[in-house]
Amino acid sequence: MFVPLAFIILFGLTACGNKDSKGKVFNASLSKTELMMSPEYVATTKLKANKNASYSIENSKGDEIQGSRKIASGRADVNFNKVGKYTIVAKSDNGKVTKKLPVTVKPYVVNLNKTTSSVGPLQYKIKSIKYEELTKKKEPSNDALYNMDNYASLNHHYYQVTINYEVRNNGEQPVDVQTTEWTPTDDNGTEFQSNGSADSYFYDTVVGGSKIAPKAHRAGVMYMISNDKFTVNNLKLNVSEIWANEDDETPLNEGGVAQLN
Repeated sequence: MFVPLAFIILFGLTACGNKDSKGKVFNASLSKTELMMSPEYVATTKLKANKNASYSIENSKGDEIQGSRKIASGRADVNFNKVGKYTIVAKSDNGKVTKKLPVTVKPYVVNLNKTTSSVGPLQYKIKSIKYEELTKKKEPSNDALYNMDNYASLNHHYYQVTINYEVRNNGEQPVDVQTTEWTPTDDNGTEFQSNGSADSYFYDTVVGGSKIAPKAHRAGVMYMISNDKFTVNNLKLNVSEIWANEDDETPLNEGGVAQLN
């Protein structure tokens, strides 16, 4: 049977168009395409491709944010330091084959639902913790930032840990959260405070509110904000003296440290 020469040439070009310099079909894949940041603000996926391949990274706009890197073994750990949508562009060693691999990086969120030790009648349940690197806006954009005395000293890029929690009053008397306070401490031992600097600022949606009745609980949110990265893998809450009323002569209980059980 007669086969046209043009068809033979076209077939040959097509067959070679998906192969590397060794004549092997070029393949590229990722171990994960949906990533979550770690508390250290790193997310990693593993790239598997032919030997001596190369790869680069593009952002969601198609701009190259990491130049071409050769991977002699065909294996590479690809790291990301910011959330967003990316494309890993893998190329064969002869540059003739390109594979585009999409990746989504999300903030670190952990659902704990763990209780702390008690300080007097108070006990806390940490429901979830979220880590974010945020970009400062010209004006404060939420209550936590509005109440920050040193907003001007906050860096253009800063770090925020958001803690969703419940506080329970297990006692027989109400707890006045106008005079009873608690502040979180990070893993480096830094205590974050409502009047703290831009390196250790804290805002809480429960403290300063109405009294917590006996045997009742209240949901709240803590915001820990800093110019520097920090972690709260071993979160501690420093609880002040616990008061039933602002004008009482003696507190219900001495203060202490609430730690995750």
